[in-house]
Amino acid sequence: VILMHETYVFPFFLVFDISQRSVLVHWFIEWIADRAGSAEERENVSNQRTMNEAGPLESDRFVERVKRSCVSLIIKTGKLLKIDHTAVITALSFLHRFYGEYSVFKNDRFLVSMACVYLGGKVADCPKSSRDVLVSGFSVLNPNKKPDKSWLEEARKKLVKAERVLLYQTGFKFSIKTANEHMMDILLKDERLGTFLKGTLGMGDQELAKFNRLSNTLVNSSAKIPLVVQHDPKAIAAACVWFVIKLLKLPDTDLNQPRPWYAAYTTAEELKEVSEQLSSALVRESIEAGELTST
Repeated sequence: VILMHETYVFPFFLVFDISQRSVLVHWFIEWIADRAGSAEERENVSNQRTMNEAGPLESDRFVERVKRSCVSLIIKTGKLLKIDHTAVITALSFLHRFYGEYSVFKNDRFLVSMACVYLGGKVADCPKSSRDVLVSGFSVLNPNKKPDKSWLEEARKKLVKAERVLLYQTGFKFSIKTANEHMMDILLKDERLGTFLKGTLGMGDQELAKFNRLSNTLVNSSAKIPLVVQHDPKAIAAACVWFVIKLLKLPDTDLNQPRPWYAAYTTAEELKEVSEQLSSALVRESIEAGELTST
């Protein structure tokens, strides 16, 4: 049963259009059902939220939950700051890279998240003051409250140090083209993909517009999980396009062409690997949001 409501909405520009999200959730269910070999396996997917709840503090599940809370904090802080789409995507990339190497237990999670927002704004050419970043982040966690002045001054000093740590941790390679930017290139400039969608699959303008919306929805969601640590951003973008083709139950290649359209970005194996991770994350979010329940 699919239960749709608006109690859980991706904030700011990472928002799912509710109609598009419902379509995606429906397709995810079908996609999982096709892959599951039995009703028992499908039930396991629906019950994944309750698995290992009593595990130790250091469990992978707890760590992932902590990381997701940091992702949510960054997105909501970006909404309050009204910063550019690219700034938040970049901030999330910094967060995943940082926690790919460092412990979530030994580093102040609030401070790390705010440092990612602070640096992300600078990289995306929409900088915000350290004070604005910290006050916005504080407001997300403490609605209707104002931070103490002494706390704010101390936090600003720590934020500058945390930003420096991020810079060293990334090797000062922070101007990285995001998967979202690669997505725009693929959808708008890739002649091979355009020929495949329009010619081979026969998509009209309305179908292409819907296809592009779904692809962008997926690539926005991909920024919320640590794919960027394991895969090239252009491979992530291509995987999102490929995944939409699969969800629409269309052929993903033109058998009359010597090379598939995605060969310029990644391999078939990597497409499947990225799609597996993305689908698992989206199904988990749907379960936690109450959009997907078992009967």
